[in-house]
Amino acid sequence: MDTIIDVKRSFGGLKEKDTVIYPLLAKKVEIYLLKGDINQLVHNKYGSQIVFYPKSELIKKLRSKINSLNKEKILKLIKDIWDLDKGVDEQTQSDLRDYLN
Repeated sequence: MDTIIDVKRSFGGLKEKDTVIYPLLAKKVEIYLLKGDINQLVHNKYGSQIVFYPKSELIKKLRSKINSLNKEKILKLIKDIWDLDKGVDEQTQSDLRDYLN
């Protein structure tokens, strides 16, 4: 697998799978953090690259994927991201993965 993408509320939401299992499964792990001021942070582990991005990068990436067929869905995802300071539910997580891959 080339890349695994995950969304977390903050560093506190990281689990063992994010920093131990995912790097064993993929060459790159992208983790978007909804809270905190973080510039792109890169960590290498087990020959894999773990990259942490801020919420603004997630939104920028989603906006770049907008087309006439998915515009409403992506704009709803962006609104949900701003509203989700409490965490990311499984359906939103699944929807995000659809557009980030």
